[in-house]
Amino acid sequence: MYKKARPAGKEILKEVARQGGKASFSAVAEALKKSKGTASPVFAELVEQGSLVKKERGRYVLFYGLFRDYLLRRAD
Repeated sequence: MYKKARPAGKEILKEVARQGGKASFSAVAEALKKSKGTASPVFAELVEQGSLVKKERGRYVLFYGLFRDYLLRRAD
């Protein structure tokens, strides 16, 4: 799943992992200094791929808890 993601998607996945594996859309966009308009389609793509799960409006979690550990090991 990580390997299929575009660079922007990888950045978002890593940030969600840094935030404990669950995060709000706004917090991730802010942390990465991305506009909501830029981040929104990337979040949608990650949900479609199954890397992120949308729990409620603006709230996302990684699809699997161990995926967080994997992402944190890959984080620069």
